[in-house]
Amino acid sequence: MGGLLSMQAIISTNEHERIAALGRYDILDTSPEEGFDQLTSLAALICGTPMAVMSLIDTDRQWFKAKVGITAAEIDRNHSICSQTILQNDLLVVPDAQADPRFKDFPLVKSGPSIRFYAGVPLLSSDGYALGTLCVLGKEKRDLTSTQAEALRALSRQISRLLEFRRTKNDLIRQVESQKEIEQALRESEEFKTRLIETSHDCIKVLDLDGRLLSINAGGMEALEICDFAPFKNSEWIDFWKAEGRDAAIAAINMAKDGNTGRFVGFCPTMGGKPMWWDVAVQPIRNSSGEIDRLLAVSREVTERVQAENRLRAIVEGTAQATGRDFFTSMVKHLANALPVKIAFATECANVEKTRARIIAFWDGKGFMEDQEYDVKNTTCERVYEGETCFYSTELQKLFPLEEALVSLNGQSLCRIPIKARQAN
Repeated sequence: MGGLLSMQAIISTNEHERIAALGRYDILDTSPEEGFDQLTSLAALICGTPMAVMSLIDTDRQWFKAKVGITAAEIDRNHSICSQTILQNDLLVVPDAQADPRFKDFPLVKSGPSIRFYAGVPLLSSDGYALGTLCVLGKEKRDLTSTQAEALRALSRQISRLLEFRRTKNDLIRQVESQKEIEQALRESEEFKTRLIETSHDCIKVLDLDGRLLSINAGGMEALEICDFAPFKNSEWIDFWKAEGRDAAIAAINMAKDGNTGRFVGFCPTMGGKPMWWDVAVQPIRNSSGEIDRLLAVSREVTERVQAENRLRAIVEGTAQATGRDFFTSMVKHLANALPVKIAFATECANVEKTRARIIAFWDGKGFMEDQEYDVKNTTCERVYEGETCFYSTELQKLFPLEEALVSLNGQSLCRIPIKARQAN
């Protein structure tokens, strides 16, 4: 494949692939290893040389993995006889490098350690790339015997096998470490999901296909005021639901068993008797074969929403048939019952200047009171007439001491909402 010009190494046509192959062994700049040291020492002993090197040829350097009789850790590739050796597939012998025009000007030949004799064999990878060399060196002109030459070839093959073993071992170690990292990540992911489920304020339950309770998360137990799950394990989940919620729970289970999602809103009080409504979704849980073997029931509390809907329904139903002045009397009564509050009333502007207000409907929890008219100034009506919604949660009488009606009723809190006519007044 051509010769070697002094001071500049010839590069093979597959150099890019060779360097890539060398990188896969992950061996450059690693610490000494006993196996390589022993084989290199054996090469020097068999060949009767004071120096021997097992080296790897990098892009611009020759790095010594194992060495005998040499202190340097690496040399410039352009000054390396081994750069010539990797261009061939067999032993290269240079009896007298100081007389060889290819190598006589190399620093290791021209000066210390003043090499004359060189014999090297390429170290081949499993896919045929020359990664480096095993070479022996001496300060005297000489040659190898056929036995020494064959032994050097055998040692190079042994080093190549050791390189393959080392690579395979390291690959396995990396795979094991990678698998451990994956397993650790999965454990952490599972632990996170478990914590997420356990601390959720939703009730997350797992049921068998007959609707029996298998597990419930900690947040769900807290919401339902369950201190010990043991008495509830394997109990009928539908027994938690009251009234029409029981039939809805049965229907949701059947839908999930068919592979769909069952939804309903039902009433399920806590173990302490606290009334609570829940928005429930029941879904199938499939095993690794895709078969449904359990059910997941997730319940989210919607008590306030349901109560608000019930209040609104009560108000709408209570005022649906009322018109004119009767509308307001019906509205304040049903509004007081739905919220629930003790008193509800409606007022209107008593004059164009909006300086007077008239109570047109007043419900005190027992009955209706007669209409009253009063000055707006320094009362809770003043800001409402300007279009503002006003809410006073405490100390109402201290804020409006001149509003005699509130003082006489001992009112402590108040919410007033403006009602605009079609003319937006």
